[in-house]
Amino acid sequence: MRKRKWLLIAGLVVALWLISDVFSGHLLSFFELSRLSNAVSTWEAKHIKNYQIVFDLATASLLRTRYRFVVEENQVTQASMKLMTSISDITYNPDNVPFTPTDTTGGFAAVSEYTVDSVFQRARVWFQDTRPIGSRSMDFEVDYDSEYGYIRAIQARCSGRISDCIYFYEVIEFKPLSG
Repeated sequence: MRKRKWLLIAGLVVALWLISDVFSGHLLSFFELSRLSNAVSTWEAKHIKNYQIVFDLATASLLRTRYRFVVEENQVTQASMKLMTSISDITYNPDNVPFTPTDTTGGFAAVSEYTVDSVFQRARVWFQDTRPIGSRSMDFEVDYDSEYGYIRAIQARCSGRISDCIYFYEVIEFKPLSG
């Protein structure tokens, strides 16, 4: 009888733990979707279609790279980049390296994926994943710009394969352009 009682208690504890884990995933996703919706509303209220944005991007397969885009009518019209680190040169200083033009139509970091609107769309897909936190491929933190609403930073952490472990995006400079 005593063993059965302990098994019942242990079963209840495990069930409550699983329910709380699933619920926390849904609650977190709802909270993040709400924050994202507020940020999108702030962004849309500003009616910004032309801007310059400088951001850092790093993934498991890409060294930290700084990009500079000029966006006109929500289309990237100019794109340039520079590596922020060097594997072979310990004296490398990215402040002494100029940006170099990059293709605006493709490549690893297809520039259209990093306009403000596209980053919002990417975050929305992540936030709609309501699986329990430990079973997602990534768990992440997001920070929004209080004045314009754009996503200022995303940091994703691995909870799966090593190739999924790193995603880092951070806006270094944002400037609305007239037009």
